[in-house]
Amino acid sequence: MKPSIIAAVLLATVLPSSSAGPTVEELADRVAQLESSVEELTKALAFLAEEPDMKAAVPAKADAAAPAKDEIIIHVRGSGEIVIGGKVLTLEGLDEFLKQQVDPETKPSARIRGDASVEYQRIVEVIEVCQKSGLWDISFGTQRKGASKPADAKSK
Repeated sequence: MKPSIIAAVLLATVLPSSSAGPTVEELADRVAQLESSVEELTKALAFLAEEPDMKAAVPAKADAAAPAKDEIIIHVRGSGEIVIGGKVLTLEGLDEFLKQQVDPETKPSARIRGDASVEYQRIVEVIEVCQKSGLWDISFGTQRKGASKPADAKSK
């Protein structure tokens, strides 16, 4: 959200139209409510950015690096959770999933998307599981701090 929009919402929320004016406690309550609303919106936007396959009516830019049909999208959240197709997996669960899905003959690819706050070691662990399962064509998507959508980059 742009700072000017946030400021306008704050002013509309915090300052009532009456001339008496709110008390400090009322202002504090309104600010707390606004912070809670902004936090919930931020979480919702982050979730939608993580799950590109979800059907949601939100404006979006065309993704020049849209996933190929045989590409497996692996999301790694800041908490270290691994998500594929909306399913949260452990490293062992990822290994089992890939063993079922990967046919080395077709040379599938994977795109690993990580939140800005994910620890690098967790990405390395996911890469190792992918390689162990026969996935060698791996691209990466990262979410920069303050960005609403992962930026994708190809690497081999």
